[in-house]
Amino acid sequence: MRKYAGMVLVTLAFAGCSVPVVILAMQTAAYMLGQ
Repeated sequence: MRKYAGMVLVTLAFAGCSVPVVILAMQTAAYMLGQ
């Protein structure tokens, strides 16, 4: 049970970290294409 909770925590942390990175990458790509 603890192992499962740890996996969920890692998944949530990974999702939380990847979302801003994806948004930043999209904004950077849009900026580069706009130039």
